[in-house]
Amino acid sequence: MAGVALGASILFFACSKSKGIGDDPIQEKQVDIYVAGYTGPLNGPFTAQYWKNGELIKLTDGSTRAIVTDIFVEKGDVYVAGTITITGKGERAVYWKNGQRMDLAVDQGVYTRASAIGVAKGKVYVAGVENADAVYWVDGEIHRLPSSDDYTLSPYFAIHVTDKEDIYIAAMVTKSVPQIDDKVQVVKYWKNNVEHIVASPAKHHFGHVGGLFVDGEDIYIAGNYQNSGGIGWAKYWKNKEEYTLTENVSGGSAYDIYVKNGNVHVIGSGQGGMPLYWKNGKEKPLEMKGKGYGSFNAIAVHNDDVYIAGAVSNDDGDWDIGGYWTNGKWHALETAKKDNYTTVTSMFIVER
Repeated sequence: MAGVALGASILFFACSKSKGIGDDPIQEKQVDIYVAGYTGPLNGPFTAQYWKNGELIKLTDGSTRAIVTDIFVEKGDVYVAGTITITGKGERAVYWKNGQRMDLAVDQGVYTRASAIGVAKGKVYVAGVENADAVYWVDGEIHRLPSSDDYTLSPYFAIHVTDKEDIYIAAMVTKSVPQIDDKVQVVKYWKNNVEHIVASPAKHHFGHVGGLFVDGEDIYIAGNYQNSGGIGWAKYWKNKEEYTLTENVSGGSAYDIYVKNGNVHVIGSGQGGMPLYWKNGKEKPLEMKGKGYGSFNAIAVHNDDVYIAGAVSNDDGDWDIGGYWTNGKWHALETAKKDNYTTVTSMFIVER
């Protein structure tokens, strides 16, 4: 997920010609670049953290499992959503405001998880799950999202809150059937707690929503379908119209979406999980470092600059380096330990 703050206007969601990938130091710009994620040994525990203009800021000390899913910045305050494991309680949805942890309410769940965060008029909105139920929190108070079906929710959500405090939450739900590849997925979103079905039921093994963007009256949702063999279809939806970005390829998926001046920017993956970026449906691959592996997880556009957060493999291909691209130029992010595995999940751009 990604967002951009322009003066008093806030957009959140969640390419120009490539200039090549390099290791030059991050140059001073007229924006502040926030990137959130987590690092640690491959099997954990992970340390929740974010970076501001490349400077590492830790949210946890690494003694317990903690992951970060989204970041939002308003009036200099930094909000980060995530999930931590608490001894004796299990997984709990939380957010941090300027490094201070805020625990989110639990109604009757065994576990809660946070997927996305937004702020409007001083109120903090977090989307996530309690057990298998879709929920959201407003200033820590839990609310349940209504559902017209008996489908199981994917654990992936996206949220967008307008300056009028309209709340949009998108997700994909699945109904299990005996045939593994005949599970039924439905893409939907809720606006102010009212459910809207975006796409007709589709029969696949799995699906998820990766990103949400609201542009005036238009609702954009990025996501994918996948069969049991890992063959995927990267897609996005504009209102109820479906657009296919990859079809019948291993690892095909769409993870985030951003709309600027009528141009639709989507990031995801193609054959074999290769990271891809599309502008208006046309593939714009970025050069990768190391062994050529990597991932794109969040995208934002400011003026004519395209920012993509993700990771690349090291030279041996055995662990990931978190970072981001600006117009195709790679910037690696600092980690506490050289051999830590880094996952970057979200970004936010603030105009100075």
